[in-house]
Amino acid sequence: MIRAEFPRSGYAAYHAPRWAFTLKEVHRLLAAVHGRRPRVLDIGRSGFTALLERHIPADVDSLGFELHGSPLAGCAHLHFDLNDSQYPERWLTGVAPYDVIVFGEVIEHLHTAPPLVLAFVRTLMRPDGAMVLQTPNAVQLASRLRMLAGRNPYHLINIDPTAPAHFREYTESELRAMCAEAGLMVEGCAHHALFDSRYRVRAGGGHRPDPDQLGGQVRNLVYRWLPPNLRPGLSFVLRPTATADAIT
Repeated sequence: MIRAEFPRSGYAAYHAPRWAFTLKEVHRLLAAVHGRRPRVLDIGRSGFTALLERHIPADVDSLGFELHGSPLAGCAHLHFDLNDSQYPERWLTGVAPYDVIVFGEVIEHLHTAPPLVLAFVRTLMRPDGAMVLQTPNAVQLASRLRMLAGRNPYHLINIDPTAPAHFREYTESELRAMCAEAGLMVEGCAHHALFDSRYRVRAGGGHRPDPDQLGGQVRNLVYRWLPPNLRPGLSFVLRPTATADAIT
């Protein structure tokens, strides 16, 4: 379904399993909302924002450092550079809170300390709201193998600040500690393999527009059978703590 909506996008094809998983998770979390129109925020506008707007019965907004408003019908865009979370005086105020916030594959691109970023995002949540936080697993098998081979498993910092690479990837235990510091409790955490390796990034950059059938299928199979802590992704469901002394 997702690949049919983005037939020419290797990026969407690579993320399609994760996007499908996240759509189901948002549906599940919104099932508890009654008596009002739910509000959903997608941090880091992408094709997934369009999927939310099309398939989720809620008002959907996006947030990011892009200056221009979202082209999606009925979808507002909040302009904010999450790296400015280190300056509380710059935090957005007066924004109606959200029932669900999707913070998918973004935090690893930020150079600001995650507790500061998460503390800001927490201010955009309803007291009974939820956040879906997704990020690469810093100790996934591929990273360990690259390190053993004498290769740095992590990205170089990109010269172009509008297309930041991964500044830092995190482990489950690191994220749990940082969420607690930001006034968020972990309702659930899963190590997942929700990327389709047939469309992985090519050597020259960018995701493959056409599938690498044999190699990609082998990688997908291996990742599905790995022990959880060696899988490539992490997905958290977070809730605001009732009495939080989080960073402000």
